[in-house]
Amino acid sequence: MNCKRTFRQLALALAVAAAMASPSFAATYGLSAGTATITVAGQNVPVWGFVCTSTTVVGACPSLGTVTVPGPVLVVPPGEDLIINLTNNLPEPVSIIIPGQALPAVSGGIAQGAITDTQGRQRLTSFTGQAAASGGTATFTWTGPSPGTYLYQSGSHVTQQVQMGLYGAVTKDAAAGQAYPGVPYDAQVILLYSEIDRALHDPLALPANAINYKPSYFLVNGQPFAAGDPPVASVTSDQRVLLRFLNAGLNTHVPALQGAYMSMVAEDGKPYPYPREQYSVLLAAGKTQDAIFNPTAGTFAVWDRSLHLSNAGATGGGMFSTIQVAAAGGVPIAVADAYAATEDTTLDTTASFLNGVLFNDTGSPTTASLVAGTAAGALTLNAAGSFTYIPNANFNGTDSFTYRAFAGAVGSNVATVTITVAAVNDAAVANADAYATDQGVLLTVAGPGVLGNDSDVDGDPLTAVKLTDPASGTLTWGPNDGSFTYTNAAAGTYTFTYAANDGTVNSASATVTITVNPHVDQAPVAVDDFNTTRTTTPVNINVLGNDYDPDLPSTPPLPITGRTVTIVSKPNRGGTVAVDNSTGVVTYIAKRNFRGTDTFSYKVTDSLGATSNVAYVRINVVR
Repeated sequence: MNCKRTFRQLALALAVAAAMASPSFAATYGLSAGTATITVAGQNVPVWGFVCTSTTVVGACPSLGTVTVPGPVLVVPPGEDLIINLTNNLPEPVSIIIPGQALPAVSGGIAQGAITDTQGRQRLTSFTGQAAASGGTATFTWTGPSPGTYLYQSGSHVTQQVQMGLYGAVTKDAAAGQAYPGVPYDAQVILLYSEIDRALHDPLALPANAINYKPSYFLVNGQPFAAGDPPVASVTSDQRVLLRFLNAGLNTHVPALQGAYMSMVAEDGKPYPYPREQYSVLLAAGKTQDAIFNPTAGTFAVWDRSLHLSNAGATGGGMFSTIQVAAAGGVPIAVADAYAATEDTTLDTTASFLNGVLFNDTGSPTTASLVAGTAAGALTLNAAGSFTYIPNANFNGTDSFTYRAFAGAVGSNVATVTITVAAVNDAAVANADAYATDQGVLLTVAGPGVLGNDSDVDGDPLTAVKLTDPASGTLTWGPNDGSFTYTNAAAGTYTFTYAANDGTVNSASATVTITVNPHVDQAPVAVDDFNTTRTTTPVNINVLGNDYDPDLPSTPPLPITGRTVTIVSKPNRGGTVAVDNSTGVVTYIAKRNFRGTDTFSYKVTDSLGATSNVAYVRINVVR
């Protein structure tokens, strides 16, 4: 059951109790500076921006993990400090400052940037310590920041980095429901004005040069107006509406509230001594202003009297937005929802009305209209507020969509529905393997071996589990790392099976095929011999003693098996030779009364019929 109202009341009570009994805490945000490409008026623009990766503030940073320009709104609860843990993924150092607040205490980063100009003078390139380029980190701490509306922005290489998109809004109330002491409000509207000069973005100008700054896109909360855009906010006529104006651009803008007045209450976070009734605001570069708007029912346009009302020269866009005001009790208010789903399983809320996104919305809405769909699954949002969501195969994590609630023709604010998809274990996939060796030769396969072509979509480490042995031969399984050895004296094709285990379950079995090739006999190698004898003394020569067979191990040398010695040429000086093939010994007898060197040649044939080269034997015959 959706119990958000009960939880919200309980959380408020706990927060009040904690504030009365506890010391000051810190609103902590994890921000990363990175690159992205945004679409502005149908055109892709490369930008630098901040992405919120974590926060201790409930409800802040609804788009975790997404680079946005402007960056996420940083909300600092009353009485709390502000801590930003920055990770810098850009190619140059980045810092964060908040104009109107004291410079932060910086830890874990690098020193302020500095250069030497052409006149030899030292010039700083940052207001404070920085997070180093390409993965550097730093922590920025503001102790006791003043209440108000402020810009946070890069304090490094400001000419380039701020205009590339490193900025956003930060707000802190003096107390719950009070922007400043004595300035209560019921609803707020943030209107952050900025510009884009494509010459600074595409391609990135290095060094940045804003001297000839000529923006062509004029943005409110990161987008120029286009016909059909929904209101920037929907409120009711019984609400005191706090308008927070911020200018992150270099041009001056003059937001005008068409057909109504507003009470100006603060500038750059500093309250005015008395409110001033105005219908327009002079918003210089870097300026913030706060105003209270007590509306009547209707639709109110907020437009720039400086006439920045175009998109790349085309009229009908730029800094124009609307605020929709319904009669008290008549405007629906959409409240964020959260659902849980399971990987590879459809989430279907149609079975129960309590699961619809409209259940916790107020103002008696009757229909829901999709604003932006999910990114990691297929969504069907029904008009009654129920929906089905089919996550993409093997996806787990957080997905979301946004919608507006309608009571007749009156639409609500945009609310976010978060779907957390729980992971389930997916079995690994084991693929077949093939190896080859020769008859009688040991096949050695090192790890990852059979696991080398296997995979696990969850990224779990894998082990190899042997399932069956080959029909013959000797298989020695390794330490489950995919390695093994195998030998077989018989040629043929042999198989065994295994599974890849992800720590939870085995995969389907995979087959390993080993082809044992028939032995190819190599010829033995005969090596020349030398001996000495007397004229009257026969000599026995073991001609095979230094011969060898490449098919046999050479260490230690093994005799040629099944060998036959054949005399190729008889002694050239009249001697005689006789072969004993049982031993491989050749007996030589010199010719009577011969003295000198006699020579004969031979060759060896192994048991498989391979014949060696011809080797020569020299015998020195002495007296």
